[in-house]
Order: sequence, then C-alpha cells, then structure tokens
Amino acid sequence: MKKNGNRVLVYEANLGDCDDPDVYASGAISEYLNTKEGKWVYDECGGDHELMWYTITVGDEYHMGFVVHLWCNMTEKQHTYWKLIKK
Repeated sequence: MKKNGNRVLVYEANLGDCDDPDVYASGAISEYLNTKEGKWVYDECGGDHELMWYTITVGDEYHMGFVVHLWCNMTEKQHTYWKLIKK
C-alpha cells in the first residue's frame, strides 16, 4: 500500500522510567489497539509500517521516563471519522 494522507498522532502513553522502553511500548500500544478506536485505526492503516509507526522519546520535566507516540497516515476523510469515534 502506498503512503498517503497526513501524519496524525493517534495515541500517546507515558511509560515511566523503565529498562526496556520497546517492551513497555509494545504493551501500551497493544492495549490501545484492542479498544474500539484502536481497532478502527489498525483496520484503516492495515498495520502497514508505511502507514502506522511508533516513536519513543524521553519525557520532559513533567513526565519522567519515556513517552511512546503512535502515528498513522490518514486521509482527511479518515481523520474526520477518527475524531468522531475518538470522543
């Protein structure tokens, strides 16, 4: 599938201070993808690494440890629908 749409931050989680942030990130993302919203995002992005990916960053002074961000490329139509089911 070809990369299309705009990059949208669909999920963010504070992982805290952990030894292996990739392991903790996969658990947090898995929990999100099992929600109604997460299932829709996965179905729309197809689990394709060109359309959905995650990043791990170091938190700021208010969030100690690591933060995981789940991104998805969405068309305007998908983004609008996602905003509606998110609420």
